[in-house]
Amino acid sequence: MGQYNHADDINPGSGFWSLNPFWALTFLPTPNTEFSTRLQYLHNFKNSDPAGGAAPFRAGDAVWANFAASYKVLPPLDVGLNGYWFQQIEADTANGQATPQLETTNFSLGPGVMYQPDASNSFFVNAYLPVIARNTTQGFHLVFRWIHVF
Repeated sequence: MGQYNHADDINPGSGFWSLNPFWALTFLPTPNTEFSTRLQYLHNFKNSDPAGGAAPFRAGDAVWANFAASYKVLPPLDVGLNGYWFQQIEADTANGQATPQLETTNFSLGPGVMYQPDASNSFFVNAYLPVIARNTTQGFHLVFRWIHVF
């Protein structure tokens, strides 16, 4: 239970390993402003025994960035602009054949709000509107996030 099994069409895992190093940066030019980004690279290894008897498969490598700029309007409330850019830089391969027509590109922007009522809780609401979306889900995305420090 909870492990990849090539005999099952639906699995909790992917059946292959990935390497995902990242670099994060935050710049605070004034006490009320913040600029931050996280740059990531994803390298996927091959699944030699995929589900359903499919041919060996390798998801293509990708790079992406999450970024935000915010301004503190009140001590517990920040508002700003956030977004992400995702680019698949290598085609998926199935049985050794590349599928470049399926490479994914996504660039989305939108407003964001962070409310921090105390040192242990932060609430985020981020809206993302697609600017470029190729071979991926399209449309408006709304993300709610709560961080609680124990």
